[in-house]
Parts: sequence; C-alpha cells; structure tokens
Amino acid sequence: MPTLPKLLIILSAAILLILPSTVFAQELGIGVATYLPLSESAEDGDIVSINDNVFAKSKLQYDPGVVGVVVENPAVEIDTQPIENSYPVISSGDVYVKVITLNGDIKKGDILTTSGEPGIAMKSSRPGFALGIAGEDFSSKNKTEVRKIKVAVHLHYSYSGASDDTNKFERSVSDIFNLSRIATYESPSKVLKYSVASIILLLSVVFGFFTFGRIASRGIEAAGRNPLAGKIIGMSVFLNVLITITIILVGLALAYVIIVL
Repeated sequence: MPTLPKLLIILSAAILLILPSTVFAQELGIGVATYLPLSESAEDGDIVSINDNVFAKSKLQYDPGVVGVVVENPAVEIDTQPIENSYPVISSGDVYVKVITLNGDIKKGDILTTSGEPGIAMKSSRPGFALGIAGEDFSSKNKTEVRKIKVAVHLHYSYSGASDDTNKFERSVSDIFNLSRIATYESPSKVLKYSVASIILLLSVVFGFFTFGRIASRGIEAAGRNPLAGKIIGMSVFLNVLITITIILVGLALAYVIIVL
C-alpha cells in the first residue's frame, strides 16, 4: 500500500498533467518588456505606437511609429516599479497580438502590420512598416472580428507583399521615401550629417566642372585655333583640370569629415 506522502505526490502530478498548460501560455509574452506611459487605456495584445512624443495604441495603417505590443504577463520586465498609466510593452519576441482579417485571411508566416483599427494588426499586402510574422492561421468572414494570435514581433520595414497596382518605379520611389522616414525618425542627427555632406560634395562637383572644367574646354578650342601657343594653352588646360580634381577631392574630404564627426 502506498503511504500518504506518496499518494499526495501521485495526486499532485496527476492534477498538473490534467490541467491545460495553454491557459498560461496564452498570456505569457516571451520577450523583455519595458513599461511605457500610454495616453489611453490598453489591453493585452494591443499594438503601441509613438506619435508627437506620445505613446498610444496604433491608429494608422503601416504605422512608422510602432514600438511594440502590450503584454500583461511578460517573461522579463525591465521596470519593476512602473509609473502611473504605464503598460509593459514588448518590442521583440513571441507575443499574442490582436488581429483582424481586414486585409484578408492570415496564414502562418504572413507579415503583419498595423491596420488603422486602434491597437490591432492585419496582414501586410504591400511594402511598408511591419510588426512581425504570424505564428498561426486566422480566417474570418467578418473583417472586423478580433482575435489574439501568436506573432513573432520584429519591427522593420518590409518589401514583401508588393502586389498592388503600382509599377516597380513607383514602388522604388515609395521605398526610398519610407526608408528615409525611418532613418529620420530613428537617427535624425545622422540624417542631417549625411544631408550636409551630400550637399557639400554636390556643390564641389558642380563648381569644379562648370567653372574650371569650362575653362579647360575653351583652352582646347583655343589650342586648335592657335597651334603656336599650344604648349602654353595645354599647360593651362592641365592646371584647370588639376584644380577641378582638387576641388572635388576637397569637397569629398569635407563630406567625410562631417560624417565621421
């Protein structure tokens, strides 16, 4: 006959095996959460964005300001004493996210993005800002039905799903514009540096070619009209070409110094 302690151990093990473990997994966010102050109330699975330095639920399709997803019970928290009206937000990891089929049924592996419905994701169908990758399917004839599915959150700009009616050139221009917006949002000081460096380099090339390059061209014409002065004119052309190259190199050096500062 098993003793009483042994019976208790066996009974406890049986209870743990019978209880559904998925109840806990549904609410657990596998990732590191940071508490962020939101301007409105939010729930587990809501997508959070920042616009005008204010954190709130995302309200734009392909929102470039998306920062993460609210998780009630994150695996790891950075701030154990959150300020008032703040929520744990995960920016990378496996999270359960609110989704709708506004842009079509969701299949495992689809790229998801913000839908325009407050805090809710949808399938991405064109290049734009992405929230992450769907970890399971969700289909519904009701385009506004909300459900939470597992998503591998990875905030990035995605080129996938480019099935719209725009041609390749228009999409390329759109991609360049959107990537510029990302860079401006994430690192405005670097964007300013590269912009100033590009302007200086462009001005040096334009000034060199249109000033001294034009003089060199006229010198070649003059040498053709006056062969006796060919050596002097040739030397003058060589000096002007050398000055042009020097101006461009100086502009390139200044641009490089501005970038590395």
